[in-house]
Amino acid sequence: MSATTRRILELRRHPESWPVPPVRDDDARAMIAHARVARRTSEGLITSYVHPKGKIGVLVEVNCETEIGARSQSFAALARQLAEHIAAAAPLATHRRALPPALVERKHHTFTSEARAHGKPERHVEMIVEGRMEAFFRAVVLMDQAWIRAPDMTIAELVAEESSRLGERVLIRRFSRFHIGIA
Repeated sequence: MSATTRRILELRRHPESWPVPPVRDDDARAMIAHARVARRTSEGLITSYVHPKGKIGVLVEVNCETEIGARSQSFAALARQLAEHIAAAAPLATHRRALPPALVERKHHTFTSEARAHGKPERHVEMIVEGRMEAFFRAVVLMDQAWIRAPDMTIAELVAEESSRLGERVLIRRFSRFHIGIA
């Protein structure tokens, strides 16, 4: 148990003995989640999904910290749901930093020239481009996409929820999506 976790537990047991105000549950969860980021994720699952007509298939690798976590039903269900989501939403990368820099630069240039071509004032062009780039990331980056089963939740929030449930770090390492007729 880390020092941060011990401190949080101590604060919860005896909040009146500390000179600081008690830690709210949200603050405690955030501190624990932040401490989890540095942990190594060397266990996990590779899950597949093939659409019923057999034209779309997905392989996704989802990692966690322990074999016990990887064998849990909720972790397997998460991996399956992620594979289904990838089949439906067709993301290009897991995170923004995994997108090819040339693609990001090309989109930025395209959005900038479109805004200028529509006669937008120069002071507004950068704000317009920022908004369009965010929309682009939400469309093609897996962790930024809205979950197909509950559009008010992103994939990042879904993974964080499972991480909280398991008590360990959960990470989508990589995926591959296959579609008949598309290279």
